[in-house]
Amino acid sequence: MSKKTVVFDFDGVIHSYTSGWKGADVIPDPVVEGIQSTINSLRQEYYEVIVVSTRCAYPEGMSAVKKYLADNHIVVDAVMKEKPPAICYIDDRAICFDGHPETLLEKVRNFTPWNKALSINSNNREIRIEKVRKIKREILFRGKIKESKSAHEELNWAFGNFVRELETGKCFISDLSHFDGDTKLSDVILEVDPKTVCQYTGLTDKNGKKIFEGDIVRRTDLYNAKEPSIGFIEYDAENTAFLIHWTDIENYSATFPWKDKIEVIGNIFDES
Repeated sequence: MSKKTVVFDFDGVIHSYTSGWKGADVIPDPVVEGIQSTINSLRQEYYEVIVVSTRCAYPEGMSAVKKYLADNHIVVDAVMKEKPPAICYIDDRAICFDGHPETLLEKVRNFTPWNKALSINSNNREIRIEKVRKIKREILFRGKIKESKSAHEELNWAFGNFVRELETGKCFISDLSHFDGDTKLSDVILEVDPKTVCQYTGLTDKNGKKIFEGDIVRRTDLYNAKEPSIGFIEYDAENTAFLIHWTDIENYSATFPWKDKIEVIGNIFDES
């Protein structure tokens, strides 16, 4: 039976590569923890392990990679400069394609290799912190507009950024995305009732509607209940999380494992 080939990229997978490129034969950083045992296990299961690096395009680079592997007791079947055919490729700069090209643009925009870190010097001690990624959760607030009495409840609410005046305590929701030269600031910065200000959880219900704290939700199949379960969304400061407080189950709150099965049917501030 022929062996199945697995290809490992060298920099960022075996060599931690936290210092970046210093030259084909300069390999200054420690080995990635646990990689030796993983490679050994693959070879014991009859996989062929090949290490690939552009360093190996240079004779001094090839020698340096082989020496690094030997010094760290990593045994492989071959070291190459180009990727051969294989059943899979293990690379720190790859995005696994899942058959959905429409998601690739966002994945590329947000992509950061695991080992890219910022170095901060504090009291002569170097601290490595993970590179700050783009915030993936939309930060959005909702508040009930003061003096608004529309028959359509949705029109009584403002959505956007939250601002509070320190001197007066007045609260405002601003949506500057609709602001242009012909728009009055008073049309996009609206005073809201402080008691009704709620934050978006970052999740949507089964119909795609955004879920805010203070929303009332319904789920029909909670623990095989015959009647729909009703709950409301609240923020739990102790656990720093948004929870669903189910009103028909005493002293029970939960996070959102069923967000695709719940439906927003109102909120605790609207009479309807």
